[in-house]
Amino acid sequence: MSGDVVEFSTRGYQALIQGFKDRGYSAVGYEDIHPDQQHIILRHDIDMSIEAAVRTAYIESDLSVSAYYFVLLRSELYNPYTERNTKSLRNILSLGHQIGLHLDASMYSSDWSNLESAAEKECGILENIIQEKVNFISFHRPHRDLLGNSRN
Repeated sequence: MSGDVVEFSTRGYQALIQGFKDRGYSAVGYEDIHPDQQHIILRHDIDMSIEAAVRTAYIESDLSVSAYYFVLLRSELYNPYTERNTKSLRNILSLGHQIGLHLDASMYSSDWSNLESAAEKECGILENIIQEKVNFISFHRPHRDLLGNSRN
């Protein structure tokens, strides 16, 4: 997409996704990656606003693409437990998107067993909110000791 200038706005985001589609890219899930195909994975960390995430989810749905939305349970900017936000998260799901946990790893020690226990607990809470299984986790502010580590 060299040479194209896309404004930083919802209209610009729509043009960016459409540009990828026009060039033969398809939006796929993590489990659908094929090294010989042109594709993108769309994922969004909901750090600030569930309402903004819903607007983005509609744009993607209108373009017939799906994305992953990762929710912070411990945000100082929104509360996923409120009725309005719960409905909004379920709305994102109804548009064909996935909801995952955006785990704030800075809240926990870098010990793997502690982190796994916290992730399991927070996934359960998010599953209760959205009434769907949570299959994906992304880290928000991971502890330095976790960066570059892999766990089988």
